[in-house]
Amino acid sequence: MPKHRLVQESAGAIAPALSFCSPEVILGILRPVQNNERHTVIDSMNTEESKNNNIAGPDSSSQISYGMTQPVIWSASFPGYKLLDSGDRKKLEEVAGVRMVRSEPRAWWKPKLSNAEWEKATTKFEHEKGKWHFKNGEPQGLSFSYDGVVFKLKFPANSKHFGLFPEQESQWSWMAERCRERVSKGVVPKVLSLFGYTGAASLVAANYGAHVTHVDGSRAVMSWARENQEASSFLQKPIRWILDDAVDFVKREAKRGQKYDAIVLDPPSFGRGPKGQVWKIEENLVPFLKLCREILSDKPLFIILNMYSTELSAIALKNLLEDMLDGLSGEVTIGELVLTEERGDRLLPLSIFANWSGGSN
Repeated sequence: MPKHRLVQESAGAIAPALSFCSPEVILGILRPVQNNERHTVIDSMNTEESKNNNIAGPDSSSQISYGMTQPVIWSASFPGYKLLDSGDRKKLEEVAGVRMVRSEPRAWWKPKLSNAEWEKATTKFEHEKGKWHFKNGEPQGLSFSYDGVVFKLKFPANSKHFGLFPEQESQWSWMAERCRERVSKGVVPKVLSLFGYTGAASLVAANYGAHVTHVDGSRAVMSWARENQEASSFLQKPIRWILDDAVDFVKREAKRGQKYDAIVLDPPSFGRGPKGQVWKIEENLVPFLKLCREILSDKPLFIILNMYSTELSAIALKNLLEDMLDGLSGEVTIGELVLTEERGDRLLPLSIFANWSGGSN
């Protein structure tokens, strides 16, 4: 039997307080998902064509094969956020009541809404100029509240991101349930969040009882993350905020013999640490995953690997996690994080991911 098996998440595996609304693709046919369904599966591998090509189906137990790979589509449902439309490499959103337009390189198709609807946006990120444009002045005091966590929204210069990736809500729910289960057994999990940005995953994990170490190389976003902690009234939560290069930090932790039960990785395609350290995902990711294995505890809880700007597939991420976790038993879930348009069933794919769960250790 394989030590890792790919699974479809069931509704019961997610905290009841957190909900999803997601479409399902089965053999290319789109259908609505019932209210009690959380995660959905592209089951296109279990077909006659795959059998003819000697691709093992889901019932095969000889090894983890391409035929057993059933990517899931996780579509987030985030209070205060709406994806109104997408197309022409842009997306029309409503964020905390503010209608905005941002560039979206994955949206190759045509918009469904009229130009008049798009022109109602009061906030736009001008990709060519690399800056925000506001019709009525920059919105102030915006925030999201999610499961007890408050996220402050901003519009920083030279970045189209406002401090939150709504599509990651499904990842937070998956992580929260695993932290809750470990805490219910009287064990406080140690979670390491690398490339942690403004602290969403860190704050959610802390809210579910984890002891969190948050690492990011940007002083500005680290300060932003601390503001989110204060806005959430989490100042007493056990969170270490580390301004550092992720690779350098993990190397030092390995030398110190420090161990973590869970690691959240959301690496950029390119970045620089606080001292100018260069990160290139095509050069650094594989050795970095090997390094991260050195700081896993004897009973690891989970690994989350998200990826945006890359040509890799979710299957490639699964392969990388299997290399990283060779010798450990567990389950791997792979797929895409998407948003669903408000007035239809069209999906906007945004990120690929691979999650590993160590089960009931």
